[in-house]
Amino acid sequence: MGARKWGTAAQGGFQPVPHVLLMKQQELGLDPLDVVVLLNLTSYWWFRDQPPFLRTNIIAARAGVTVRTVQRVVKKLVALGYIRRDKWADANGQTRPAIFFDGLIEKLGELTLADPILQRRVRKAVPRGEREPRKVAGSLGASACGSGAPAESSQLSDWPDPVRRHGLQIPGRPRHYIHYYYDFIITTI
Repeated sequence: MGARKWGTAAQGGFQPVPHVLLMKQQELGLDPLDVVVLLNLTSYWWFRDQPPFLRTNIIAARAGVTVRTVQRVVKKLVALGYIRRDKWADANGQTRPAIFFDGLIEKLGELTLADPILQRRVRKAVPRGEREPRKVAGSLGASACGSGAPAESSQLSDWPDPVRRHGLQIPGRPRHYIHYYYDFIITTI
């Protein structure tokens, strides 16, 4: 999906962002620079239980502003309750300062349920266990996944990495879930 839509740029990496963040940025009290800083922070956030570490100098260079400007935006995001700065210990026991998005996640959820259009999408979403499996066209050849796997393959490990990673339905195989964002799958194929 991603490579077909964004071409080579998607192969360099991308991040999923809930539509409500962009649709409701004014209601959230965010100006464009706040959103740019927030998106840069979330670009380092790969797993829900592993928070990103703040690098104001990198964000400032990307946005074309001073480090102090990024620090002010971060302070504003903390004051609004959207992010929280705290210490986090990694698997090796190293403690580092980190950014947590619990407040933002909660607020975005509230705004989603308060918006009639987004609320309709939420109601349409079916719980994972009740979803119909998505069918993958054909044998998942090179056009579908970037690298093909034989249709007769009996092991999930024989299928291309995007299929394993994103839990697509392989004909005749059990459903494997990974991450769903609302009612769509984020892929890098």
